[in-house]
Amino acid sequence: MSTVSVPLRSEIPVEYTWDLASIFPTPADWEAQVAEIRQRLATARSYQGRLGDSADVLADWLDVYQGLMRDAQRVGMYAFLDYSTDTTNQTAAARTGQASTLTSEVQAAVAFAEPEMMALGFPTLRAWQTANPRLAIYGHYFDNLERMAPHVRSAEVEEVMGQVEDPFRTANATHGILTNSEMTFQPAHNAAGDSTFEVTHGSLGALLADADRKVRRTAWESYADAHLAFKSTMANTLATGIKQDVFKARPPVWLLAGSGARTCQYPPLGLSQPDRGLPPQPADLAPLLAVAAPRAGGGYPARV
Repeated sequence: MSTVSVPLRSEIPVEYTWDLASIFPTPADWEAQVAEIRQRLATARSYQGRLGDSADVLADWLDVYQGLMRDAQRVGMYAFLDYSTDTTNQTAAARTGQASTLTSEVQAAVAFAEPEMMALGFPTLRAWQTANPRLAIYGHYFDNLERMAPHVRSAEVEEVMGQVEDPFRTANATHGILTNSEMTFQPAHNAAGDSTFEVTHGSLGALLADADRKVRRTAWESYADAHLAFKSTMANTLATGIKQDVFKARPPVWLLAGSGARTCQYPPLGLSQPDRGLPPQPADLAPLLAVAAPRAGGGYPARV
């Protein structure tokens, strides 16, 4: 009986693989860039409260911001491409986790900027853009910033939202590890019974288009059965992702209150919380959790 299998990455000619060296020559260069970006975060934070000083200061900030985001993207892309070729590679998985954490740190460090620019007023931003050649390229950015203004929170809230990005990726990462690293598929078979075909995420499309009906059927059954074996785990990761999205859409009320407010109300939930950012009491969490994962009849959601 013949077997059609998917080759390992090490068996593929190098000219058909990603050239990671074009991003960073070696893993050591990648690690050096990660450390260098972390050092630059202090410089980024030093601009907080100063963006309204002048058009030149704003232009300087945008140069710093663009450089940070560009280099953080390169760090993330290197890690992701390396990991995606072999999701069982623990070294590559560790780099992906480092890159995710770094991205969250960068987002938290620059979170003050957009609320601060909005506070300047868009007439001021556009006047500076016209007068300062260094800002000329940011016309579309300022237009988009104005469009997004109703959805941008205070600097404090935006910083917290940046900080939670890394842990909030866990549900999606868990799903990816399960389906890409740990889930195994039974081989598909042809009608003659003399050939088997390895079923993977990459080969499934071709197998489902095979002329042999039994190849198509057994490939799909193998793929579906492997997922159904982990249906409870996958449902939980989906539910967690939905709760995280709801949380991000409705930031906790004590973050929105501001340090000077004695009490604030979030009308859709009827929550109240005193100042100083104290954590909510368990009773305060009940309506938030009910909204995060509602079920018929209200109250706490049923276990998934």
